[in-house]
Amino acid sequence: SQATPSDPTGAAGPNHYIGAWNTAFRIFDKEGTPLTAELSLATLFGNTIGDPIVFYDAQADRLVITQFDNTPNGFNVAVCQGSDPVNDGWHVYSTGFNTGAFPDYTKFAVFGDVYMVTANISSSNRVFAVERNQMLNGDPAQFVAFQLPGIRTFGFYSPHAFHTTDDQLAPAGTPVPIAYMQDDAWSGVDDDHIKIWNATVDWDDIGNSSISAAQELTVADFTGVFDGGSFSNRPQGGGVDIDILQATMMNQVQYRRFNGYNSVLMNFVVDVLAGSAEKAAVRWYELRQTNDGDPWTIYQEGTFEAPDGKDAYSASMAMNGNGDIGMGYYTSSTTDRIAMNYTGRFATDPLNVM
Repeated sequence: SQATPSDPTGAAGPNHYIGAWNTAFRIFDKEGTPLTAELSLATLFGNTIGDPIVFYDAQADRLVITQFDNTPNGFNVAVCQGSDPVNDGWHVYSTGFNTGAFPDYTKFAVFGDVYMVTANISSSNRVFAVERNQMLNGDPAQFVAFQLPGIRTFGFYSPHAFHTTDDQLAPAGTPVPIAYMQDDAWSGVDDDHIKIWNATVDWDDIGNSSISAAQELTVADFTGVFDGGSFSNRPQGGGVDIDILQATMMNQVQYRRFNGYNSVLMNFVVDVLAGSAEKAAVRWYELRQTNDGDPWTIYQEGTFEAPDGKDAYSASMAMNGNGDIGMGYYTSSTTDRIAMNYTGRFATDPLNVM
C-alpha cells in the first residue's frame, strides 16, 4: 500500500483470511495463498475513504469489511452473504449509518444481536449500535447512537465494546459492555481505573434503548501518557518516531462465555519508567462476571515488558476454550525497526503473569 498510514487490518475465518489496508483488501486461504487480486474498497462501497476494519462474526460464520465515510459522515459495512467471501457476495450498507461528525478510528464488535461501533469522534454521540440480525440477511438495519456518561479523554477517544471471540453469543437483548481506561494524569480523573458502560438496545422499540452510568474498576497504578500525548512518541531504528497508540483500548476487547462465568480480555500501552525516561509495555487484564448483567471484577492483571528491553505496544489478545491466552504485540527501539512478536499463558499458570 502507498497510503500513509497504511492502517493494516485483517481477520480469519475457518477457511479464509481477509487482509485490508487504507484503500484496498485481498482474500487469502489459510495457507496464505491469494484467492483474489488486490481489490479497491470501491468495489464494495463505491468509494475509498478508507481506514477499513475487518472482523469475523463466528456465530454466523461471516467475515465483515468496514470503512469510514464522509458523504455523509458515518461508516460503511459489507457483510459476506455466506461463509465463502470469494464467491458468496456481500450485503453492502454504504448509506444510513450517519454519525454526524466524522468517525475517525472506527472499531467494531459482535455482541448478542448487535454490531457495536466506537470511534474517535468530536460529537456528543460517540458509540453506535447497528442491527446485526438484519444485516446478516441484507435487510434494512436500524441504527442508534449513545453517549458515554462520565468519560474522560486525553485528546484521543478510543473506547472499545466487548467482542465475542467464538460462536457463543450473549442472549439477544443482553446489554453490550463498552470499556475505556481512565488515567489519573488526565483532567478529571482522580485515580487510575477502567470504566465499563452497558448499552441496552431494544430493536423492537429503538426509543427504549439506553446507556448506563459506568462501573468503575480501580486498578493497579499505571502511566499511560507518552510525550505529552504526541502522535510521534517512540523511536525506531532507521526511521521516524512512531505512534504507539496511547490512550487506546486495543482492538479487540475479547469476550468469551464459560460454564459459570463470563470472561473478557483487554489491554493498552503504558510507560514503565519513572520520570522523563520512557519505555512502552503492555498493561493487560482479564475481567470476569458470574452472570450476564452482573458487575465485572478483576480476575488478573499484569504488565508485560518485552524480554529484549525494547518497547512493547499495540498488543492483540484472545482466549481459547480452555482459558489459555495468546498475545501478539509489536516491538521497536532506537536501533531496531518494528517487529511482530507473540507470547501467552496457560490457564494453569500463576495469575497475573504473561
